[in-house]
Amino acid sequence: MIKTIILFFFALVPVFVWPQGVDTVVTRFYLDTIRFDSFFLVRVDSVFSAQRPRPDVFKTFTLFRDTLDFRQHIANERSVFVSIDRQRLEVAKRYNQAVYFVARLECFMDSVFYGLNCSGIGARSVRPPVSPEAPAPQQAQQSNKSKSVLPTSKQKRRKN
Repeated sequence: MIKTIILFFFALVPVFVWPQGVDTVVTRFYLDTIRFDSFFLVRVDSVFSAQRPRPDVFKTFTLFRDTLDFRQHIANERSVFVSIDRQRLEVAKRYNQAVYFVARLECFMDSVFYGLNCSGIGARSVRPPVSPEAPAPQQAQQSNKSKSVLPTSKQKRRKN
């Protein structure tokens, strides 16, 4: 019987509760009734850390006069969640744009300076700097498609 109780106790304790090098927060809720028509929602946050042998425990008490107040509290928490979720999606979109932008720049650099082929990110086009003796931009772009952007040694000699 004692073995069964001990096994039942360990089955109820989640594995993630024990400290694993980083701070772990376990949150539990329960209701504490004070009268027939009102109650407290008790939130218990246990913060486990590898630096401390025992968890830090924080209790928060919220008084509710009836279940309608409790439902309103849940609706307010849900609206906070929706707002944070919108922000998360916006940050994720910006992150993906930044990753794509950096990948394009790296591929662009590799194609220009090292002559490597960029695949999977999109076509690259390089326009040479405008010089006074260069033809119109449309003609220059068409004539430079087959040429390298960086001047070769022969092109350097012609300019000198």
